[in-house]
Amino acid sequence: MTISPQEEDYLNWSLLTTSNAVQIFADRLSEEKNRAGVTFREIAASGYRDHSQMVRATKGKVLPTWEVTQAFLLGCGVARHNLGPWRQFWHATRSFLAAEQQLRMASVEMSVNASLARRGSGVRLTKDWLEVQKANTPAQFGLALRHLLEHYGLHSARDAAQATGVPKSTLSDWFDGKRVPSAVRLDALLTNVGATQRTLDEFSNCLDRIRDRRWSQSAVDQLKQLYPRLGKSALVWRLGRSADAIQEKVEELGLSSSRAVAS
Repeated sequence: MTISPQEEDYLNWSLLTTSNAVQIFADRLSEEKNRAGVTFREIAASGYRDHSQMVRATKGKVLPTWEVTQAFLLGCGVARHNLGPWRQFWHATRSFLAAEQQLRMASVEMSVNASLARRGSGVRLTKDWLEVQKANTPAQFGLALRHLLEHYGLHSARDAAQATGVPKSTLSDWFDGKRVPSAVRLDALLTNVGATQRTLDEFSNCLDRIRDRRWSQSAVDQLKQLYPRLGKSALVWRLGRSADAIQEKVEELGLSSSRAVAS
């Protein structure tokens, strides 16, 4: 059973509502700018940044990265030795957002699931951006990543690029499934947007699954040679791949009819 249009609207509104914490942070940045009496372009020029990043930091829509925040403050004349309290403020805001998003998602799921239960359905609500738990291909990963960033208010590759510093073309390739990020770049991206540790773990696990299912021709040839003679446990050890990935490739190659030695 699917959720109703009204429930879908409620879910989208609840997940994308901007937190007051972001607006408070943005207002404090605006106060520093007004105190310094400088323009956005002057702030950006002093830190070799795009002025649109500086403007965005004061809009209260998305929490800027620390790198953008630091450049903004330095451009307003804040001394480096006075950045400590600001960094604490930034970390506190990001931590609050992560907790707030978890609470909001839990509340929305409870509300919609209760509605489903009243209609006699035991189906648990899941959103597309949570489907990373099931993703096994670069295309599925890209879709989940795009929906996750939309959850944080970044509705395009351009928005995400301005907020995280990752080039727009790179993000577009990730979204389209043309390639996947390295573990380090993925961790940096998700950390910058304030993703929870659970989210970081789910996306990291997804990358591992995708890499586990990539086979070179030499690896395929090795599997063909070893499969009839070795059991699954031995294949896992020899090929360095999970049992699920090996079974998937065996079925894809039509080797299932070959009787492998029992593990």
